[in-house]
Amino acid sequence: MDQRQKQTIEQATEQLTDLARQSFQMLADRTVALQERPPRRKSS
Repeated sequence: MDQRQKQTIEQATEQLTDLARQSFQMLADRTVALQERPPRRKSS
């Protein structure tokens, strides 16, 4: 494997890591937001 291939793999790995981190952060933020909302009232 040459240096260019290694660089490409490292960049792809960093991008994947960043996207995964962003996805988990978004999920955590949404979970907190849902927990902070008042409960829905059942309509009869």
